[in-house]
Amino acid sequence: NSWIIENPIKQFQDSQDNAIALLIQTVKPGTHAYDFSVAHILTTSQAIRILLPLIPEQYQIDLIRQ
Repeated sequence: NSWIIENPIKQFQDSQDNAIALLIQTVKPGTHAYDFSVAHILTTSQAIRILLPLIPEQYQIDLIRQ
């Protein structure tokens, strides 16, 4: 894996911000046609981001990479 993770919580949040920006950019102007599958994946990743600080550090990087 080429992603070097040094600050798991911050880097995961940054990756989420980028994914949300990509999702928003794919919507055709004048519509609300979000990619339903991507929206669900982002919802799940938001839950992981909220729970990540509660997970022991030795498991955080493996969880993020999955």
